[in-house]
This record gives sequence, C-alpha cells and structure tokens, in this order.
Amino acid sequence: MSRMGVFQIINHGVFDESLSNMREQAQKFFDLPLQEKKRCAQKPAGSLEGYGQAFVTSAKQQLPWNDTLFLKTLPLQNRNLNFWPENPQEFRHL
Repeated sequence: MSRMGVFQIINHGVFDESLSNMREQAQKFFDLPLQEKKRCAQKPAGSLEGYGQAFVTSAKQQLPWNDTLFLKTLPLQNRNLNFWPENPQEFRHL
C-alpha cells in the first residue's frame, strides 16, 4: 500500500520575496561543482545533516538518486553552521 499526501500552509508570515530568494540560493548551491558541494558533506556516521545523496525508488526518476542538503534551522542551539554552505555567499544570510 502506498500513500501520497499534499498540504498547503497559508498565512505563515514568510514573504514571497524571501521564499523566492531561498529557492534561488538553493539552486545556486546545487549548480556548484561537486567538489564545492562536498565541502559541507554529511559525515559517514551519524546525522543526516549536510550535503549528500538519497536513493530514489520511483519509476518516474531519470536517475536512481537525488542530491540533498539537509540543514537544521531551529532551535538555534541545534544549528550546525559547519554544514551550511559558504558558497553562494548569500546562502547563510537568508
């Protein structure tokens, strides 16, 4: 059995301009060369935080994996900036 779900959050208080900027910075990060992205790579054992790959089991995928960037943002004491990209420079200032 498989399930799929969709949800929409409205009135969240994040401006459209901010969301667009986040998307733009994320795209710039994923457009970087692999060696640059690996600077904030996930550690071999432990957390999922950082840049890495996840294998996909969907017939609709062209490739059997996808790139991911998992970052903790809140609570602030859990934010580990070692995994946050320095390039593009604007990424950390969103």
